[in-house]
Amino acid sequence: MIKKLIISLLLISFFELLYAKDIRTVWISIPSSAIPYLDKNQRQELLDLIDMQTKAEVTNLFGDTCKIDTLTNTYLSATLSYTSTLQLKLLPHETGDTILCMIRSFSGPSIDSQLSFYTLDWTQLDIPQPDYHSLIVKPDTMSAADFEIYKEALHSSLVSLSLSSNQHELDLKITPILLDKDENKNIKAQLLQRKLKWNGSTFN
Repeated sequence: MIKKLIISLLLISFFELLYAKDIRTVWISIPSSAIPYLDKNQRQELLDLIDMQTKAEVTNLFGDTCKIDTLTNTYLSATLSYTSTLQLKLLPHETGDTILCMIRSFSGPSIDSQLSFYTLDWTQLDIPQPDYHSLIVKPDTMSAADFEIYKEALHSSLVSLSLSSNQHELDLKITPILLDKDENKNIKAQLLQRKLKWNGSTFN
């Protein structure tokens, strides 16, 4: 029994190390078009700083501060600039392969996130996106006519996305734009933040 437990722990440690190597390799191999803020040497420097247990922060190519905020065996989040963040997450796919989920987020009046999926050699995958506007629900206190007006307005809104660092989960919420204070107050009553789980082929 003890022997089996030791073998299981060793296997878990092996796969954790494998994932850690993979996420680091993915970070180093990111195409420059995805993060023009950093070159390969700067990305490596950030990992080296983490290994030295010091602040993982460098000045990017545009003179702004870039840092790795979180690094686990399967997840990396980084602040690329004052207005841009990146999240990378390794996910098991139903085919038996490990794939990469990437979220780029841009901050303005509201957060705008872009979700994409890749193989580990950066071939983009055609994986269905979550139905963001299924989040829109009619409050009990709102008339059907008003709900249709606000629902239409929300279709031009942005979506804020965030990956869990330790679970195969995605948090998302709609972020309204170009609305005055009263409109925002009414819109917020409709919005529902949702946590979606990865099922091996998509988040749902």
